[in-house]
Formats: sequence, C-alpha cells, structure tokens
Amino acid sequence: MKAEEQSVERLHVLAQQIGLDVPQACVPGTLSNMILLEKYVTLIMELPLPDVCTPAPEYTP
Repeated sequence: MKAEEQSVERLHVLAQQIGLDVPQACVPGTLSNMILLEKYVTLIMELPLPDVCTPAPEYTP
C-alpha cells in the first residue's frame, strides 16, 4: 500500500472515530490539512521543556 493510500485510509479511520463524514470531494483538502497539522504536532511535541515551568501570569482583559 502506498503512503498516500495509507494516509487516506488513516483519515477515514480518524474521521469514523469522531463521527465525521468526509465527502469524497473534500478528502484531498482534508488530507492536506491533516498532514500539515501532524507536522505542527511533531514540532510542539519535540520542544524541550524543563521539568519545572513558571506559570504564566494571570490574564485580565
């Protein structure tokens, strides 16, 4: 199975898990967004964080 076919299959599995119907016409765009978001997730998860982080100050509008 090609990488693209695996990605489309994974998209359908993830969509089914959350009860989302992805019309065939929307699969290419949805797949592109999913791949882009996965790249951002990887960047965030690889960001080194110290064991102790100072809490952010409270935001008051």
